[in-house]
Amino acid sequence: MRRSLTLNICSSIIGRIFSVALMFIFTPIYIELLGIESYGLIGFYTTILASIAFLDQALNPLISRYFAQASNKDTPLSNLWNAFRTLEALVLFASVLLATVLALSAPWLSSNFTQGTTVSNPQSLRAIQLMGLMVAVQWPSSFYSAALSGMGEQVALNSVRVLTAVLQWFGGALVLAALSNEIQSLFLWHAACFALLSSLLRVRVKQCVQPNKTRFQWNQEVLRQSWRFSIGTLAIGFTGTLLTQSDKFLVAKFTSLSSFAAYSLSFTLASVVSVLIVQPALIVAYPHFTQLATAGMKDALAKEYRRWTQLTVFVTLPPVGALVFYGEDIAAWWLGTKGGDTPQEIGALLPWIALGTMLNVLMVLPYTLQLAHSWAKLSAYKNLLILPFFLIALWYGIPHSGPIVGAWAWLAINVLYFAFEVPIMHRRLLQHALYPWWVFDTTLPCVLGLLIFYTLNIVLYSWAGVSPLITCLASIVLVLLSTASILPACRELLHTAKRSVRY
Repeated sequence: MRRSLTLNICSSIIGRIFSVALMFIFTPIYIELLGIESYGLIGFYTTILASIAFLDQALNPLISRYFAQASNKDTPLSNLWNAFRTLEALVLFASVLLATVLALSAPWLSSNFTQGTTVSNPQSLRAIQLMGLMVAVQWPSSFYSAALSGMGEQVALNSVRVLTAVLQWFGGALVLAALSNEIQSLFLWHAACFALLSSLLRVRVKQCVQPNKTRFQWNQEVLRQSWRFSIGTLAIGFTGTLLTQSDKFLVAKFTSLSSFAAYSLSFTLASVVSVLIVQPALIVAYPHFTQLATAGMKDALAKEYRRWTQLTVFVTLPPVGALVFYGEDIAAWWLGTKGGDTPQEIGALLPWIALGTMLNVLMVLPYTLQLAHSWAKLSAYKNLLILPFFLIALWYGIPHSGPIVGAWAWLAINVLYFAFEVPIMHRRLLQHALYPWWVFDTTLPCVLGLLIFYTLNIVLYSWAGVSPLITCLASIVLVLLSTASILPACRELLHTAKRSVRY
């Protein structure tokens, strides 16, 4: 089991590395070919997609949990296939409905949220209408991904994702360079790639679970047994979406497309942490924790919970520290001369966004632990309590002080999560793990790592005049060594790696 788990983790991380690498390579190319304001429409689509992603939470955790629990039981393939097809029908209906609503609301969205000097209103209108097509073909892929994750098919899942991502990014650059440099052409190409991704993932699910010579039968039981869990995860997704995406819409409404592009690019840089860590961890940890919780293996679950947390801290600190203290340098290196004043804008936003992202990453495993126990109320109530204060602060703050208010708010809500949600959760789940997790697994190593970055930044960069690249690399190495020495899971991993190399 441990070997297959390690293979799934490695495949997920490798797949995410490829995705991040492609994003970093082609984003400057897209900006050069499209212009910074047209690229802002790509950020706007990302915001829209993230804003409706909460609907995924109604069915994706359900299908993943259903398949993960089935691995501990002798569930007939016909039951799995019928459950999958039942939920798939709802997902496909939702994708068509969302695409229709988005296309019909394109005039309103274009006139209220895409203000630019080089992008005309008809151009943005056509682009938003094409966003509806992209939603229709991309939306089902997340459901198929959840199904494959529940079955432990991360290798196949990430292989398909990497292949289609390469086709999407390379092909998009060729379309812009050789055929047309308009954003509509790029969106059409991306829609074709998303359709291919969804089709290939569905084929793999069908290969895994469809029994021979068995007709589909509507499975109402899977909905009847799990509707409370689905409503809870849907509430979490809805409130979480408002907390993570409302700032993007308000920045788009009250600032120019170029300022919104800088804000979107800041979150893109910070998302490297979540793409490489949060998403692979959630994909693999959720079915793994569910299996342990279902089997009643409380001690093993507590051990795995702390081990995964320590490894998450180990790989999170270096990129977060680099973004906090060298954000402007990284943005300037990434965008080059094509970015104009954008690196300076990113440099002002990124420290707050990166710190908030670090805390958000740390909260992924407590959230996963709650879902593994079918407990969704805590996260839902927490988001409902914070949401009105968050929206009021954004509504009054962004028009007066600009996008920086959104960055501060992102950090603030994640501080509240870390400070209040964790102890409340541990009163019910793994009570004895609270203080070790809170103090030794997260707070101390994170504070130590950031202090190392700060000290070397002052001593080497500010006083000695050493180049920021060398200072940043030295900080990363020192942080890795220090966290590896104080976190038991990291020491165990290093010893295991040494034995593997030796033998």
